[in-house]
Amino acid sequence: MSNKIMCLPRIFAVFSALILSGFLGTASAAPLVIDSFSACSQSLSVPTAGATVSSTAAGCGASVLGGTRQIDLAYTNGGGLPITADVFLFGTLPGLFYAEDSSIDGVVTLTYSGVGFDLTSGGVGNHDKFVFDFRNSDINLVYGVTVVGGGTSTYNSGVIAPILTPTILNANFSSFSLGADFTAVTSLVFSFDSSGVIGNDFVINSITTDGHTPVAAPEPGSLMLLGIGAIGLVGFRFLRRKEDAIIGFSV
Repeated sequence: MSNKIMCLPRIFAVFSALILSGFLGTASAAPLVIDSFSACSQSLSVPTAGATVSSTAAGCGASVLGGTRQIDLAYTNGGGLPITADVFLFGTLPGLFYAEDSSIDGVVTLTYSGVGFDLTSGGVGNHDKFVFDFRNSDINLVYGVTVVGGGTSTYNSGVIAPILTPTILNANFSSFSLGADFTAVTSLVFSFDSSGVIGNDFVINSITTDGHTPVAAPEPGSLMLLGIGAIGLVGFRFLRRKEDAIIGFSV
């Protein structure tokens, strides 16, 4: 009988911990994947200035928003070797690999289309920015984002200095021009350009959204549960000390 009584504080402590974790463990949100570049390999090459090529990969699954990725590659300036853009696994590293010769310049554009993407939640929690995981960029880089859905919103990063080590860059939703409904997006377009500077190479490993889940003020009933949880843990510590003392005395 005494063993059953001794177990009650432990059970109550576990219940209390679960209550507390329900309140304290809701402040993070998993990213919504726009493109992890881990599916649907693509390879594009533009041989001469003024030319543009396009490639579309479908059936890419959850690693690409909407399951389809369109890449447009434009040769804008200079002359020499072709401009290339490739999506593939380099060993275990997925990415978009872009390369210009030292005498040419170009632009690569990624387009994702669908019906009613909610960029602010993704079914997980609130999000408030795009996140770009860059591996490197040889020289200055500019990237832009266009969001279409009930209107159009745009963002321009301005000139980014060379990226010499893996770097995370953000495009906050609050920095976009007004127009699009970020809860019902039908098209996303990302463009990457060396801003007129020739000879840029870069690698980007993923594009996601990320953010936070606001912690709302608990209702009175919730506050009571929170108090019970805290009291339960304190009570368990007290009873555990008492139990240890009884066991030590009996020995």
